[in-house]
Amino acid sequence: MSPPLNRINSDERLPAQVDVVVIGGGVIGVSAAYHLAKKGLSVALVEKGHVGGEQSSRNWGWCRQQGRAREEIPLAREALRLWEDMQNDAGVDAGFRRTGVLFLTKSKEELASWERWAAVAREMQVHSTVLTPAEVAERMPGNTD
Repeated sequence: MSPPLNRINSDERLPAQVDVVVIGGGVIGVSAAYHLAKKGLSVALVEKGHVGGEQSSRNWGWCRQQGRAREEIPLAREALRLWEDMQNDAGVDAGFRRTGVLFLTKSKEELASWERWAAVAREMQVHSTVLTPAEVAERMPGNTD
């Protein structure tokens, strides 16, 4: 379970001068502001609502590796590393978890496509397992309909 979202108190007064103004306090805006500040730039982050509380509160910058095109996997890996670094730098539990993804299907064609993807995953050193119905039943008793 993720920790509760701590609201950030806004300062209605804008600074007289900054190097960069970032508009939008979603996952991308906050990430941009964070990385610019780490480079020593002064940054003002402007958000109309709650920081991290609009669309980003629902998608959390989902950075899965499973099912991605081979070319996207290095970017997904970097995103995972950045999430961990940002949480460590903040010194608080930001709710980031590496939990994995489970996709279920009854379609033989879809299953075949996941088996082909699992071969790509192995080549890219991405942990991916195609489970048999019995293995799903063992891991998720009562959820195999």
